[in-house]
Amino acid sequence: LPEKFFLGVARMIPNKNVPRTLRAFLSFAAKDPEGFSYANVGAQGPGSPEVDALLASDPNSSRVRLIPYIDEEDLPAVYAASFALTSLFHGEGFALPAVEGMACGTATILSKNAQPEFSEDDAVMVDVGDEADIERGMRVMATDANARAQFASHGLAKAKSAKPTLILLDI
Repeated sequence: LPEKFFLGVARMIPNKNVPRTLRAFLSFAAKDPEGFSYANVGAQGPGSPEVDALLASDPNSSRVRLIPYIDEEDLPAVYAASFALTSLFHGEGFALPAVEGMACGTATILSKNAQPEFSEDDAVMVDVGDEADIERGMRVMATDANARAQFASHGLAKAKSAKPTLILLDI
């Protein structure tokens, strides 16, 4: 994995919003001299051809890593190593990757449209249908170390208060 990376944990299916998230990242990357990368952990699916076409045509595609699978016991280390987690799903209730990332102390960018159990104190909340807003969330994480630390701290507290039956990782 790259040294500084945003992380997504999402299969390539429509409600996981991977193509839009990657378009937002690639727009961010075009303006980012810091060299952030993006890693997505998730199996291929109906969204894979769109992602493949997007990466084939973008000059910053080398900054995107698509990882089909990571063993469950290794996932906490990947969450912890990431600069920030993006959990930008459409039409889902509880977001397990968000809580898993928060349980690992990872600052998180979340959907304000689909994850009502989280607040603006817990994460950067973005409109998942708006690539510019997703990019804004990435920029907040990349440029505001105090906000990022606060989101990591609040997210960890939120994960600790979640029902243990919903969390697969030890806190």
